Amino acid sequence: METTNFPWQAAWCKRSIRTLIRHDHREINLLSKLYIWKNRVLFMGYLPDISEHRLGSAALCVGIDQPLRVLESESNGWRESRGVLVPPGCLHEIQVGGALMAILFIEPESSDYPAIQNLMLDGEWQCLYDLAHEDEVLAVLSEAWARQPDAAVIHDLLERLIPPPRPEDRPR
Repeated sequence: METTNFPWQAAWCKRSIRTLIRHDHREINLLSKLYIWKNRVLFMGYLPDISEHRLGSAALCVGIDQPLRVLESESNGWRESRGVLVPPGCLHEIQVGGALMAILFIEPESSDYPAIQNLMLDGEWQCLYDLAHEDEVLAVLSEAWARQPDAAVIHDLLERLIPPPRPEDRPR
């Protein structure tokens, strides 16, 4: 039998240090990723449900492997979607339901924000829902999660997914 000073050194524990678990006959990587650039931050990973809160930035939330549910504070009820763009200052809740999430935090004054707003197909109140080209976005994010590329590769992926701003959308 192996003896160690610290339980995480034991052979039986090394696999859990890598934060892999078995779920529905597949391995799930629970180690989240955070990529930070000048006007963007991308989080990829698993989160619990998030109670009522506000953000100082805009956030594009994408349920990579299943939909998520959003409740805007002054709306009529929960809305289910694979993608939601939450504007800065919007009071909202998110039920993740165990989904693998990608959250792109966006500087509201950057050219990314109006470009992403133009990609959203629906919205009744403050949040905008349902990404145009959703299948492509989900495939790219799913592959990025599986391959865990470096920040330069992720930056290039985002550049391809976020269209250049139209002249009328540029900040003044």
